[in-house]
Amino acid sequence: MFAEMRLRALSIGPLLVAVLTAIAGEKPPVAVIELPRPNSGTFSFSQAEARKSEILSNGPSPRLESWKNPYMGFGIHIDKDDSITVYNHWLKAVRDYSKPRLNQSLADIKRLIDELPLEGNPAGVLITSDTQLRESKVIHKTLEVLFVPSVQLF
Repeated sequence: MFAEMRLRALSIGPLLVAVLTAIAGEKPPVAVIELPRPNSGTFSFSQAEARKSEILSNGPSPRLESWKNPYMGFGIHIDKDDSITVYNHWLKAVRDYSKPRLNQSLADIKRLIDELPLEGNPAGVLITSDTQLRESKVIHKTLEVLFVPSVQLF
């Protein structure tokens, strides 16, 4: 009987946390997921390509300014109007990279990737958005630039 009560308590634990979080007015933390990277040694290009659409299931999230990128890179945020903001650049201590860059073009993002001194390591790019990514028009063009072996998407 004690084991059954304990099992019931365990099964309602996450629900209780969600309810308490909602009552406290807090949003649950955003989970950062690593997207399969083409030709990474773990995934072939075709395996990664088959899972590329997973990023389109991302829900709205704020810019994650304090997220610690495990690679040299930056975050991009897709705004409600489908414009792109680059933020949290790994060189943010340098004045040119210290503030978010609004209304970035795909050429700007490509240039920022190309400027990173990767030395054989992938760049890390976190994608956040104001809306569901599947509703964005710019995400598909962005993935054409970023879904390459030298970039690890989150």
